[in-house]
Amino acid sequence: MAKQSPKAVAEQPQKRRGSRASLYLAKAGHLHVMSEFLLRGYNVAMPEVDIGDDVYVVQDGAGTLWEIQVKTATCAPTKSGYRAQLRIRRTQLIEPDDPPLYYIFTLPDRGTWQPSIVLRRSTLLKLHETAHAGTRAGAYIHFTIWKNAQGLHCGKSDLTPFANSWSEWPVLEESGSL
Repeated sequence: MAKQSPKAVAEQPQKRRGSRASLYLAKAGHLHVMSEFLLRGYNVAMPEVDIGDDVYVVQDGAGTLWEIQVKTATCAPTKSGYRAQLRIRRTQLIEPDDPPLYYIFTLPDRGTWQPSIVLRRSTLLKLHETAHAGTRAGAYIHFTIWKNAQGLHCGKSDLTPFANSWSEWPVLEESGSL
């Protein structure tokens, strides 16, 4: 293969990672999560380079930092609720949980946000290994989440306790949200 000049390489069309709609959906999920933290009184930032953490959450004054990975999946209606599918790179899921990484699954359903599913990486890995949450497919683990009258589920796992589980980040008095 002939070597190309930097100008020629820069002028080539870039491969798209996803459709425009999926890029907008992903950004909406990030902003939805960020707004939840802001309402609770925490500072938020998005890294300039995405190497796995989507949002950094900081408790000003205390200097406590949390790393957040946001996954957004559109809900498909079912007879008794909805179903959503997302995937996580297996290498990210099995990394040591130090520092802790939190996954937040955002689920828009026909223009309305369903409760976010909030769980620590080590918890999701345990659910995958012991309760058949998620299916391995190549480099990824695919998670199908469904909601019905009995709650939120993935595989044999009950995700209901993780719905809007923001207990790691209580509302701070100075947030003005009280």
